[in-house]
Amino acid sequence: MDDKVKELLDRIRDTASAAADTAADTARVAGRKAGQMVRRRLRPHDWQAGDLMLITDHIKLFSQSPLRGENLPEFGVRFPDASKLYTPRLQELARQTAQEQGIPLREGVYFYCYGPQYETPAEVRAARILGGDAVGMSTAPEVIVAGHCGMEVLGLTLLSNMAAGILDQPLSEREVLDAAEAAREKFSGLIRACLRRM
Repeated sequence: MDDKVKELLDRIRDTASAAADTAADTARVAGRKAGQMVRRRLRPHDWQAGDLMLITDHIKLFSQSPLRGENLPEFGVRFPDASKLYTPRLQELARQTAQEQGIPLREGVYFYCYGPQYETPAEVRAARILGGDAVGMSTAPEVIVAGHCGMEVLGLTLLSNMAAGILDQPLSEREVLDAAEAAREKFSGLIRACLRRM
């Protein structure tokens, strides 16, 4: 496992430990990131770059589990349940908060691909066939570790651009950064409002 990924996952475990040490009933993680849209835009009101998406589940098939190796029983069981990694109560909180703020909030499944390169058009087609709505290089490992630690998770992603092969143009980091900058106020405002209600 990459040292930076391991460091991030250790921080999540540290957060879970701190919550337990302070007698907090449940630690919570609110994740934010950017992802590429897998859905094709067929109609003007369809999903578009700049939309925010509530992550209701994820698909992670072809990378090592962040839980591999010796289990850390102080955090959770060897084979944790993954059926509700994204906490339904926090999803509802995000829906209500977005509606109150007048922010359109898409909902979908995040398809995780190990980076650091963008996905190929064939991988994007596979993600769509398997049920993915957005694709990207983060989120799933962190959520798996948070779930193992018994933490509640709220996942939100900025749909920064169309994924490879949907438009006839190459992908660029600049496109993602520009989309993030354009959505910064909307995205950070929604996260802050959700955190205040947790």
